[in-house]
Amino acid sequence: MFNIKDFVLKNLEEELSYFKDGRFKTFAVKCIEYSPPLYWKKPAAFYNGHHPYDELGAWGNLRHVKRVFIIGRELAEAEGLSSDDHDILLVALLIHDIGKYGREGTEEKIMSDHPLLVRAMIPTDILDYNTSNKILMVVESHMGRWGKIPPNTKLEKLAHYADYLASRTCWHIPIELAGDTMVARSMGIVFAKLDALRGYRATKRSAEAVAIKRMIKAGYNPMQIIEAWQKIKGTNFYQGKELWMMTVQSHIGAIYIMDIMQGKIKLSLPT
Repeated sequence: MFNIKDFVLKNLEEELSYFKDGRFKTFAVKCIEYSPPLYWKKPAAFYNGHHPYDELGAWGNLRHVKRVFIIGRELAEAEGLSSDDHDILLVALLIHDIGKYGREGTEEKIMSDHPLLVRAMIPTDILDYNTSNKILMVVESHMGRWGKIPPNTKLEKLAHYADYLASRTCWHIPIELAGDTMVARSMGIVFAKLDALRGYRATKRSAEAVAIKRMIKAGYNPMQIIEAWQKIKGTNFYQGKELWMMTVQSHIGAIYIMDIMQGKIKLSLPT
């Protein structure tokens, strides 16, 4: 049976290997085990204003944490942090968003005060109070000027910079998860772009996922699927109406053939 926590820990094995002190690694693992399983599987955001496309779908938070960690490690190296500060920063980056969907991970919307929820979500019997509090202060201030607590110390500012840079869409750090497949990645791209175009996360997610999966397996790439959606959505009939991917699936073949006939798609013929 699939276990979310096992999947998360499997995908964070490399990150956990970078801790210099075993105490912090143990603490990090316990924090992950204490965290809401659903949090890791949910999107890091719902539109492409703040996060890369592949963070807007399933496992978006896990992908985001891995990106933040990569940048945080580089910043820690550049600053020449002490062993403890290095590990404090890395722990904070791993858990900085675990309260994003509430303490149980069941909230539908992202909690604006999520950095402040983490304090009540982590173990208290592994590290001493001062060390744990230092980690939590880094977590609670990671949103910078958009949060309720501004970052003041070097570690707090480094965490904010790592989170901010990882969330930008002007560049891309490739993230591969264990078990990723081309179909799954393509579906994530379609859903991310679709949510961005709609401006919201529509219902009928499961039915749309089936339709998107069938189109991908039929050989259509994510951009062809999105372009087909946009063409149909642009017709008078669908103005002000919801357009589901099930409809796109039934029309994409005809749209593709029409594009070929109009010379918009060039076919490579064997010689």
